[in-house]
Amino acid sequence: MRKDRKFRPGTEAGQGLGLEPRVLLSAAGAAAARRQAQALARADARMTPTAKVTAVFNAFATDFAATEKGYIKAISEQASSTVTLSTTLTQPYAAGSATMVVEDATAFGPEGTFSAPVVAGASIGGVSTGAQYVLTGRSGTNTLIVDITSSSQTSLPAGAGLSATISATSTSSAASIFPIFITNRTNQMATELVRYFNNLPAKLPYFNAPPRTPNNRGAIQSFVYSSLTGNTTNGLTSPTGNYAIGLQQALLAIPMPATPGGDLTVYNAAVTSAVQQAYLQVLNGIKQIYAGKLRVNIPASNNRFGADASGSVPSIYLDSGSSGGSSGGSSGSTSG
Repeated sequence: MRKDRKFRPGTEAGQGLGLEPRVLLSAAGAAAARRQAQALARADARMTPTAKVTAVFNAFATDFAATEKGYIKAISEQASSTVTLSTTLTQPYAAGSATMVVEDATAFGPEGTFSAPVVAGASIGGVSTGAQYVLTGRSGTNTLIVDITSSSQTSLPAGAGLSATISATSTSSAASIFPIFITNRTNQMATELVRYFNNLPAKLPYFNAPPRTPNNRGAIQSFVYSSLTGNTTNGLTSPTGNYAIGLQQALLAIPMPATPGGDLTVYNAAVTSAVQQAYLQVLNGIKQIYAGKLRVNIPASNNRFGADASGSVPSIYLDSGSSGGSSGGSSGSTSG
């Protein structure tokens, strides 16, 4: 039986628990994975927590800058292809009306006024009517705004089709892909730091847990993981600890720049500020937890399946095994 539980972050509901190297199906693969894990553990053991956190954040900054170059190239390119959009009217359209109610208006542009008008043609029973309507914006998910001065003065019945051909810009594609990179890369940062602390040859602080709860030295791992991927106010009890949202949410909340000009400069400044705040937050939090000034409450899940009694699944998962004995609500602050 293990003396202490360790974290295995990143498992989601329905995906099962992640496999550790020793349970891989291939014996050769398991041996290679063990050697690699041992080499990483030895390298990590020679680094102080501050040095490891700094290295992880520096690696993120390098990868972010390299990926952003691709985004900048994308927003600088001219549109080279087109895509056809279509929907169906769910209510009759009266000639001269400023709005059309359709089945799905979201594909025609963002909420509000479009950056460029969209010219849509109408059809009934699959046959074009020859009428064209200039769409200047969208209200909600089902209403298109019509420029009545530039559109055909032709009424349409419910069920009529509406279609338009627009440019498929690389900007919109890149803007939808970049957040995926941010999510995956911050998850990687969190996992790497959790693995580092799991393998650190030192006694780490306990969770703050109810009486007669098995001891668990996962307080720092939980805090680090939440600081990078979640809301760090969850599970913390400190008279002065008022931590912001995690790095992942902070970066995803910053709107992507539409041009390689001034808005890109502002975007980079906002990203730099968010990363620096997360970096200082992680370092300060680790020190406070070690000193016993910041307590991290044990997650609701306290079993090997990672699920609590309500059926919800925490974002951090505990490995099986316990240290024995009871924490009695103590957070512990041993830093040996």
